[in-house]
Amino acid sequence: MIINANLFEVEEDKLQTPLPELLNESKRLPDICVFLRATEENVLKRVFNQKEVVDKYNALMEERRLKKEEERQQRLAEIEKQREEALANGEEFEEPQLEEENDADDPEAPNLEAMIAEAKEKFTTAREAQLSKIEEVSAAFEELGIKIVIIDADKGIEDVYKNITFKLRDTLEKRSNIFEKFQITDLDEFSIAKYDKSYVYKKGKYMDGNIVTPWAIPKKKEIGLAYRNRIFFCKDEEERNAIKENLREHLAKLLPAPKDTRITTKVFVIGKPKSGKTTLAKKLQEKLGLVHIKVKHLLNRVREDPFWLLAEEVNKLMRDGKTPSNEHIVRLINKRVQMADCVERGWVLDDFPRTKEQAQLLTEAGLIPDLVFDLTLDEKTILERATKNKEKSEKFGYDRRIIHDRLKEIEKGQTDLELYYIDTFDNLRYLDSKVSKWGVFDSVKLIG
Repeated sequence: MIINANLFEVEEDKLQTPLPELLNESKRLPDICVFLRATEENVLKRVFNQKEVVDKYNALMEERRLKKEEERQQRLAEIEKQREEALANGEEFEEPQLEEENDADDPEAPNLEAMIAEAKEKFTTAREAQLSKIEEVSAAFEELGIKIVIIDADKGIEDVYKNITFKLRDTLEKRSNIFEKFQITDLDEFSIAKYDKSYVYKKGKYMDGNIVTPWAIPKKKEIGLAYRNRIFFCKDEEERNAIKENLREHLAKLLPAPKDTRITTKVFVIGKPKSGKTTLAKKLQEKLGLVHIKVKHLLNRVREDPFWLLAEEVNKLMRDGKTPSNEHIVRLINKRVQMADCVERGWVLDDFPRTKEQAQLLTEAGLIPDLVFDLTLDEKTILERATKNKEKSEKFGYDRRIIHDRLKEIEKGQTDLELYYIDTFDNLRYLDSKVSKWGVFDSVKLIG
């Protein structure tokens, strides 16, 4: 997203917080700031509106003309009155001659050249104040680690565009790696051996070869990285960091995608109670073949299968009336998505995460969704849906007051959760769940 930021559209006294500080607090800092710089001469040519000054001069001159004409008519009326009085008294009357005034001889008459010069001086003063403000904002952004780029705007628009494209190329290319970088795990000698024996991860395209130079076979498998379901080896730490910074370049441009690499869909469905999360998840399972994963189902699996991951630990917690921790739940989900059906078909996680903390734990485990569907629904409709079934409405959890309190509690964490996925991955999409389930799914299809 590119924002044309005019720093001077809002009056200074109306801003309680400086712009850089405001953007920082709202987590809306830009990746880069571009300032266009031009000489005063070119700025005057492009921006200074001389016609406005000329129009103002013409208006003043017209106002003076009308005023003089009014005074002339008054003077003529006085002369006519004096002539009539003289005739009535039988006296001779000598009519005075009205002199025509020349504006050039009037020091109070508007001067067009002086008005233009004054307007240019005001414009220049305002520009200097703006330049001072830009330097102040630029310094504040630099302190926050934002890259500042100055572009010479004296040339034509095509040259300016070329300069901006050239200066931003590295930033824009690396920006696309942010999402991928969260899916990379650094590997050392011990973790490489662990991942190498895993049935989930495979060796890179060139087996034991290096990702950058396939013919360079490492003597020791001490430095590597795991990306998606692949293990890649690096000759040193410097090379690994370079690969992480330009991952797409190395994987997409230099190396063709391995034919046996499956790129499957991963979707999270979140939202308030009764918003239709499970209905949408089942629809995605039906139409796209995704595996439907729900935390409740995983906990049931743990209770039924004593040999499952964390079964003994989680069952003991539940027998003691305690709730499994977020760490336990994330480990269960991670175990589930590594199973053959999820690896083959992709998966949809229903009603999890519910908090930012849970989302961060999922990210640390490498569970980053391609899309997060957030189903929105107002409280009135939620209450209507909850009390629609008479049998369920008599239960404790479906009492209107209980639901109202639950919604208030959910809203506290929901906003932080939404902002986390928007700010970190920009993969959250809102869906209006007030429409039918077919309408919701149609919205999903439009998103792609």
